[in-house]
Amino acid sequence: PSRYLKDFDELGILGKGGYGQVFHVRHRLDGRTYAVKKAVLDEILTEVRSLSRLDHPNVVRYFSSWIECDAGLISSSEPSLAIHLQMDIYPMTLADFLSPPQTSSVEPLAHCFHISPSLRILLAILDGVEYLHSEGIVHRDLKPANIFLRLESNSKAASSCVDLVRIGDFGLVTSIAQSGDLTSDPPPTHAVGTELYRPAASKSSVSPKLDIFALGIIACELLTHFSTQMERRETLHSLRKGQFPDGFAGCAGHQSSKVKECVAAMLSDESPEATTI
Repeated sequence: PSRYLKDFDELGILGKGGYGQVFHVRHRLDGRTYAVKKAVLDEILTEVRSLSRLDHPNVVRYFSSWIECDAGLISSSEPSLAIHLQMDIYPMTLADFLSPPQTSSVEPLAHCFHISPSLRILLAILDGVEYLHSEGIVHRDLKPANIFLRLESNSKAASSCVDLVRIGDFGLVTSIAQSGDLTSDPPPTHAVGTELYRPAASKSSVSPKLDIFALGIIACELLTHFSTQMERRETLHSLRKGQFPDGFAGCAGHQSSKVKECVAAMLSDESPEATTI
């Protein structure tokens, strides 16, 4: 018998891609809602093994995993072995918070781009990344769509509405070099991750620098309000080459130069210190 069908009521689909699908479910015994990710065995095994040993307030919470047959998970109609990964569910991603989708008449909560809430979110992500690196893990696909948020239900101001920030989607995680040297570059592999969040001239090596660089791009998004997606893409493409937008971090007032210096260090492709910011 299927554990998935026995233990959960399916409420909807949260996302899908080449890896498989993520479902919004309610557990029949405890009544809580969860996210269950279904994916082909070989595609998600690394993610399961990584999540099972992680325990940090800024990393998605893992509950359990199991294997069962699932027809239709991939294009073939034949049943295939699929890992089911049960995780906590979060109502919003950082991508939604930065640029809310206009899908209803109710105006969604949105980021205010003030320096204080921006830095609180960034520091929470930094804490999570520092923990991953201390565990010998490089995420390799940090971006707003993979940062999950929980918002205070009675919040009146955007500056105080985020009360939980967690890093998720560990589909591309990999281990740091066995030497444990966080500043050494292991042998090159093929480029991974999302283009806007990796160095323009990436050496495609497994290094914590990949995550630090992505954090620099995310910092820019937290501090810059874009009018259109085209403006965002053009600005981030330029930022990957070291070109900051006019008036960057102006919201930081007299601290703007220090904020810019910090982000520039994150985006540096040469400085070993960038991994310890």
